[in-house]
Amino acid sequence: MSIFSVILKRLEPRVPAALLGDPDTRQRSLLAIGCAYSFAAVSLSLVPFMGSTAEGLLRLIPMVNTAASAALLLLTGPLLRRTRSLRVAGNWMTGLLFAGLTFALFSGGMVSAPFWGAMIVLPLLATVLAGRGSGVAWGVAVCATYMLVYALDRSGVTPTDLTPPGMRDQMTVLGAVASTVVVTIVVILADATHRDAIQKMQRTHDQLEDAIVERERAQLQAHEAVAANAAKSAFLATMSHELRTPLNAIIGYTELLIDDAAGSPDAARREELEDLRRIRGAGEHLLNLISDVLDISRIEASRMDMSPETFDLGALLEEVVALLEPLAEKRHNQLRARIAGALPRVHLDRARVRQVLVNVVGNALKFTERGEVVLSARRRAEPPGVTIEITDTGIGIPADKLEQIFQPFTQVDPSRTREYEGTGLGLAICRRLLEMMSGTITARSRVGEGSAFTIELPTAIAAPAVLTTPTRAAS
Repeated sequence: MSIFSVILKRLEPRVPAALLGDPDTRQRSLLAIGCAYSFAAVSLSLVPFMGSTAEGLLRLIPMVNTAASAALLLLTGPLLRRTRSLRVAGNWMTGLLFAGLTFALFSGGMVSAPFWGAMIVLPLLATVLAGRGSGVAWGVAVCATYMLVYALDRSGVTPTDLTPPGMRDQMTVLGAVASTVVVTIVVILADATHRDAIQKMQRTHDQLEDAIVERERAQLQAHEAVAANAAKSAFLATMSHELRTPLNAIIGYTELLIDDAAGSPDAARREELEDLRRIRGAGEHLLNLISDVLDISRIEASRMDMSPETFDLGALLEEVVALLEPLAEKRHNQLRARIAGALPRVHLDRARVRQVLVNVVGNALKFTERGEVVLSARRRAEPPGVTIEITDTGIGIPADKLEQIFQPFTQVDPSRTREYEGTGLGLAICRRLLEMMSGTITARSRVGEGSAFTIELPTAIAAPAVLTTPTRAAS
């Protein structure tokens, strides 16, 4: 790291954060502060020499002028931080240098003044720091000053020359050295800030390339995950279908054996009835689980289509209540339906709406014992549709688990799975099916008091319903 890089590092905290974002603005801001400090140092180093240009009180004039210019140059940094404007700071610095050098011209012999050539750098400095407009303006001001000095000199109007005759050559050399130092400082600082800006841009470019590579890697992993999920869903769909066929046969043969045993005069055969019913019940339970896996797999593989038809929603609700009445009696629950007025006929997938209602009401009955489950429905005006609410007085759900219950293969308390059975797919399937019919399902609950599930159904499916975005299922 070069000495100029170290200097720029130390100058950077003095630049407003708002000017560090853009590489060009950052470069010019560092250049402005660096030049201000450098010019102030050069001016202060000239103060002792200014004292030798005159005798008595007259020597104080150039000394005070030079020291004041140095002090005002040091205000460039605070001015830049306060205004956050390079144009203001650049013109401030150029104006101070212009005023100091103009005073040196008029008090140092006019055309023969030793600091004549130093003014050449002012338009260049103004252009770099404050912009081309300021550079042109200061260029005009410098040229006008040159012509004014020349015109006054030709007309014989000459202010008091503070330079003793014997010091003319020394002051000329000093002016040339000071001008060279100023130009060199501007060039070196400009080059240093330019190189620093290039390095910054290179680091940013490298970071951007790394970010692009990381993003491409993440996209590839995402595509692979989606492909793997689709393959898994296709496999589950195929296997679920293959398993349903023999299970249906087992359930069918078991029902034949039950019918045969129930009508047999043989007491031993009748004693087999309970075992046969258990076999049928276990087969039906397994068939329901496989059907859930098949449904979620079809949804995730975008192979679940809707078959809309126009039907009476009120009649379907009564059908669901009648279907689940035995389960309510088994759990010693009261199942009630409350339908507010006549419900509209809807154009939805009747089988899928029935599946959702059976699942949600069945869950309410399963997690409630010796309580009450109420299925209520009412017409919704805006947007047109029906609001269905299923409330229970069951065990309830913790507030932080309410969204979790709609995730596939998720249960609120896995330790109670054996008590209540299930795979954790039912509500996940319900949400997906309702979304495919432009509907929604939400839940609210209190532990120990019960739960309420609200289903919002439109009167018709808004568009051809095929779920095209695969949902993430737990493995």
